[in-house]
Amino acid sequence: MSSNLHRRHLTQGQSAAIVSASQSWVNAQAADNAQLRSTAQLDTATARAKQSGAGQRTQQLADKLVKEAPAELVKEVIDGKKSLNKAIKEITPPKPVVPKPEPVPVVEQEPEDSHKEQLSNIIVEQQGAIDALEADNNAMLKVFESDDRISASIEEVKKLTELNRILSERINGLMDEKKEAIKTASYWKDRFLTLEAELNQGVTN
Repeated sequence: MSSNLHRRHLTQGQSAAIVSASQSWVNAQAADNAQLRSTAQLDTATARAKQSGAGQRTQQLADKLVKEAPAELVKEVIDGKKSLNKAIKEITPPKPVVPKPEPVPVVEQEPEDSHKEQLSNIIVEQQGAIDALEADNNAMLKVFESDDRISASIEEVKKLTELNRILSERINGLMDEKKEAIKTASYWKDRFLTLEAELNQGVTN
């Protein structure tokens, strides 16, 4: 590992893969070798990243590569024949395809109903985007289970979902208030016209 890490022009992906592969070999041989058991163990991704000089995310990807990929693919990364990211893509299942929401057909309606439908469509689009983001995060979580940022992203999606629900309730409440206001205004308009007619009739008489 020491001789490989001192090679010139190594990428972070190569260095991380060298450390991960070396540690994997040590772990496999340590049970039958007292000298290896006394070797300093790099038991965490943080320790391995410090040894390789790569970022922790890069080191985690290298650990995944060594654990799941064929030895030939690991060697291609170490030799610089293939990038770490490209190798990870080869062993990572494709993301699930999230179907897009069906478009809402346009129907001729009264202005009030049209306004309400537009608001409803906006809510549907927002929920569709949130559902797609949540599905994407769930897929990424399977790849990077130890990454705290994924967990934070999922929590953010939950917050957005709750905010979207509150927004929907508020919009429906405002639409109900608008209907009541229109009814009240119509009532007082009719009352005014009736009184005006009675007043005009009294003046004529």
